[in-house]
Amino acid sequence: MSANNPTQDKISHSYYEILGLSPHAADEDIRAAYRALALKFHPDRQPKTGIGILRAQHFSVVSEAYTALRSSEKRAAYDAMIGLNKKAANNDNVWRSIAGLFRK
Repeated sequence: MSANNPTQDKISHSYYEILGLSPHAADEDIRAAYRALALKFHPDRQPKTGIGILRAQHFSVVSEAYTALRSSEKRAAYDAMIGLNKKAANNDNVWRSIAGLFRK
C-alpha cells in the first residue's frame, strides 16, 4: 500500500478481487457481493473517526468496482482493459498445447 498515493491501492487489486469474486462470477454474484460489502462499509454505518473513516473510503472503492462490473458492456470493456479476454485466452492455451506436441 502506498501512503503517498491512495489511488494506487485501488488499482493494485482487480475489481473482482475487491468484491471477493472470480472473473467468471455470474451477474447475480457480483450484485450480491456488492450489496454485502456496501452494507458493511457504507459511510452512514461507520463512526466518524479512526477505522470508520477508512471503511468509508473502502466503500468508494467497492462502489467503483461494482460500477465497472454491473453491466455486460462495462464488464466486457474492463475485462479487455485488464487483458482478461476469455475466448482469446482459451485459444492461446489450445495453441500452446498443440505446439507442445511437436517439441522434443
